[in-house]
Amino acid sequence: KGAEAHTVSELDRIKFTKLLISLREDDTRDKMDLSSDLTNTERKFVHQLAGQLGLKSKSSGKGDDRRVSISKPNQTKKIAGKSLNDDSSSSTDKDLPSLQLGTHGIKGLLSHITTYPPTSEVDRMESYCTGSYLLKVAGKDEDEKDKDKEL
Repeated sequence: KGAEAHTVSELDRIKFTKLLISLREDDTRDKMDLSSDLTNTERKFVHQLAGQLGLKSKSSGKGDDRRVSISKPNQTKKIAGKSLNDDSSSSTDKDLPSLQLGTHGIKGLLSHITTYPPTSEVDRMESYCTGSYLLKVAGKDEDEKDKDKEL
């Protein structure tokens, strides 16, 4: 439903962008309900924009009462599958997002890790748990690889 997002006027695109960015940057608010007078096309644009800005969006209501609610995603910081706010081990790596990397992405990641290797114990363990340590191990001889496996 709704026409393509480019049919929303530039002024409205700017207005919605500023509105959603203000929500994203405001630490005192987690949710925003937009007016029910938006057109289908404007709601479609807001949904797309919310996704691009890392926000969640949901439409609710029927007919003239249809509106879009924008909210921030749950932002629990995790390192190697464990929440920093929680000492329990209930969090698992399955809770972490997976990255789909192409050849250029893998090369870029390898270059970054080589240039900026993990320095702290947390960084080292995170790189081990996420598998990024494998990029560094790729250039080592077999004795060094065996030492890394003992981690």
